Amino acid sequence: MNKIPKLFKNKNINPIDHNKKQVYVKEDNTSIEETLNNIFNGIGNPFNTKVLLKTKNTTKETYIAFKTSKSITTLDNEVIPIKDILYLEVK
Repeated sequence: MNKIPKLFKNKNINPIDHNKKQVYVKEDNTSIEETLNNIFNGIGNPFNTKVLLKTKNTTKETYIAFKTSKSITTLDNEVIPIKDILYLEVK
């Protein structure tokens, strides 16, 4: 007689998942205006500051030349309205 052994599993024990999944969320609560104010009112020269800029149509790394109350101008001579900026990060 060849008996095939059966596996015994205790139904009262739940398996533990030791592979914990971690997600890191970077929370950036600063607005675009606050970020621009930090650049232009901070220590040092704000001219030629490298930033990552996302608008409705484009995403690019560029350099800020100067700022007015309603727009910023890049070194490429491109005028971008502040209201159109969705994301701004200093590089």
